[in-house]
Amino acid sequence: GEVASRIESKGGEINAFTTSDFTVYYVTISSRFFEQALEILADAIFHPLFDEEELEREREVVLEEIRRQEDNPRVKLYQDLLALAYENYPYRRPVIGYKETVGRMEREEILSFWKCYYNPSNLIVSIAGDISLPQAEKLVKAYFGKAKNSRSDCALPETRNQVEPEQTELKSRLKFLKLREGYIYLGFKIPGFGHPDMPALDILGTILGQGESSRLVERVRNEQKLVNGVWSYASTPKGPGMFMIGARLEPKNLIKAGEALIAE
Repeated sequence: GEVASRIESKGGEINAFTTSDFTVYYVTISSRFFEQALEILADAIFHPLFDEEELEREREVVLEEIRRQEDNPRVKLYQDLLALAYENYPYRRPVIGYKETVGRMEREEILSFWKCYYNPSNLIVSIAGDISLPQAEKLVKAYFGKAKNSRSDCALPETRNQVEPEQTELKSRLKFLKLREGYIYLGFKIPGFGHPDMPALDILGTILGQGESSRLVERVRNEQKLVNGVWSYASTPKGPGMFMIGARLEPKNLIKAGEALIAE
């Protein structure tokens, strides 16, 4: 609360999120308060207290979010798709974790992880705005460059060493639930971040299923009326990626809708 109030009192915003590859902490604020924002972020990242009572409160927040996700059919379907698509890679597990592991995680485990990974050699600082480059470099080094790795036995992995086997046949899973609508997700294996095909795959996702003029929306939803909603996008994390096509539909239209999605 104190960290947030210090940023918000200056008209700014502070938040964080976790992806399959990174944990990100960010501040959006007037450039007049740039140095104060860096100081607050560095203090939060490198000098956390991990108070026992606060950890328990946050644990309940995360567990509640897991419960909400379990009640969200689109999220559940997405997680099922990843678990089906990836055999070895960690992307097959939900980023937020499982009730069992979150529920029993101890403070010492969190501290151990923090001591290992939260050091300058594992940190990327990204800045955009009306800040001079020399000033930014000087302040970033001052606030983020001096912390030390507090665990001598911790070697940062350069890459994840799991190898995902080549897929040679269709994988599918059908699940029956009591819902008002049906949901379908299709996933096509694609390369990860930085591959030369990445821009084309992003454009393909936009043309196919993003916005009212996209092909899947115009043809499968509006003309053929086989789905109630449809979307597509290219997921390109650091590791192996996936081109996603998803839709909400009346269950009786499942086969026809699937054929129409594949045809497009």
